[in-house]
Amino acid sequence: MKQIIRDAEPISFFKGEKKIEFYQDLRDDKGKIRDRWNLPTYKKDLVEVLLRMSRGECSFCGTKLGESNLDVEHYLPKEQFPYLSYCFENYLASCKPCNQNRKRSYYPRSLESRKDKLGESVLVGHIEGINIEAYNKQALLTNTSDRIIEPSFDNIQEHLEFSPETTNYRAKTNIGIETNRMFFNHSEVLIFLQKISSQVMKMIQEGSSKETILNWSDITGYSFYIEQFYEYWIDFLNPSSENT
Repeated sequence: MKQIIRDAEPISFFKGEKKIEFYQDLRDDKGKIRDRWNLPTYKKDLVEVLLRMSRGECSFCGTKLGESNLDVEHYLPKEQFPYLSYCFENYLASCKPCNQNRKRSYYPRSLESRKDKLGESVLVGHIEGINIEAYNKQALLTNTSDRIIEPSFDNIQEHLEFSPETTNYRAKTNIGIETNRMFFNHSEVLIFLQKISSQVMKMIQEGSSKETILNWSDITGYSFYIEQFYEYWIDFLNPSSENT
């Protein structure tokens, strides 16, 4: 799992009064939350920023993202936390399998009593009949342990340690345990990572340069794993040589 550095919110993204207006008209006539982020005025710039943050890869599994498999993931899901539906700090780039099949509507159960009123600070005093509690991401996530890693907030290595030798993770915290359970501790993931490891080993044995091997991720994604496997195999196969 790769560390992500969060960029600033796109200049074109809706703000202030427009954001309040959108939240006041949050649901459509079927009761579903309107996905305003994907309106033509905002979608291009938002997706561009999210993909730049993750280097064009899924924020969880690392697969290469394209138009057909990209989801804008709500770390705190919009159906449970409706007043964070348009919060940029709540968005990550994800592949559809990670978002729709693995994470789905998961959220920390310790936030159960706050989910319907936790919202962006701009909304305080503006949503009729609801006393919005301003969302402070730093305070909330720091004090919530029954959750998964937020890769643009957490120091991943504090929670998970990846072993290129065994191609699996060791969880160090409850947050790491839950993240590992959800995304990585599955036989199909282990088998897939073993295939990547074998391919990196083969490329090294065939004389491929470090640049060529690491650039393979431009096509496949999985840059974190490819780099980890490269460092492991170059030391294993050439223990007396420096990385080149």
